[in-house]
Amino acid sequence: DGTEQPWPDYGDGDYGLSEFAGLGNSVTGLIEADLNSPEDDPKSFGPYGVNRAVRGLEGNARVLLPHLRDGILVHTGEWPGWTENHTMPNSHGCIHVWPAEVKRIEQELLKLGVVERKNPMTGKDYPYKPQGLLSIEEVDQPGLVMV
Repeated sequence: DGTEQPWPDYGDGDYGLSEFAGLGNSVTGLIEADLNSPEDDPKSFGPYGVNRAVRGLEGNARVLLPHLRDGILVHTGEWPGWTENHTMPNSHGCIHVWPAEVKRIEQELLKLGVVERKNPMTGKDYPYKPQGLLSIEEVDQPGLVMV
């Protein structure tokens, strides 16, 4: 749209809003999820395992996942100019988490016996049976999502 917004600006000048989520582009509701090995790009996704949203069960996730939306992850990253005393950067729908917290989530899941599966890099035609659930709720503050 020609305007520039604070980073990250994906070239369209928006803040990640969609017709399905009034305060951001993250799907909400109850979702089957699975722990996958790290993504191939640690700068964008962090060096830790990612929790992949596989299939929506309730809320707008039921309509969107995996057919209209794909690649929704709980992850961190090494974003340019970002430090832990900044708010999390906008995303295309992923749930951004501070590095120490996403590492802790991975460690706790492994302690519980959750298997970290080879990352298929997609949630469409997902090859594994999901091992858990995500409950994602939009909080009445722009950019804040409760997981």
